[in-house]
Amino acid sequence: MSTRINKKYLTKTHQEESERNFRKTKKVDNLAGINLMEKLIFVKHSDLERLSEDSVFKSVCPKCKEGTLLVSREADGRIRKHDICVLCGQHFIYTDFKTIGRKN
Repeated sequence: MSTRINKKYLTKTHQEESERNFRKTKKVDNLAGINLMEKLIFVKHSDLERLSEDSVFKSVCPKCKEGTLLVSREADGRIRKHDICVLCGQHFIYTDFKTIGRKN
């Protein structure tokens, strides 16, 4: 389902923003599930780029650079060994999963 916008009612700034968002959406659509069947990648969670300054666990996908690794946790607080990018589908194994997020 696509939404059509009547451009004659948009200001120049709104048109530019709309076009930027469209291009970004198109780029994301091209990445969706692209790495789903690729081999596992082993990474250190502590070396990954965080999604934001406030995010302790969520990381930017190192493969597609657009997706997110959400990071699940075990009952004892440790992160789970396996993760998957919500955009490109790349599977990751954290090599430092035993030490990250552990409760003292």
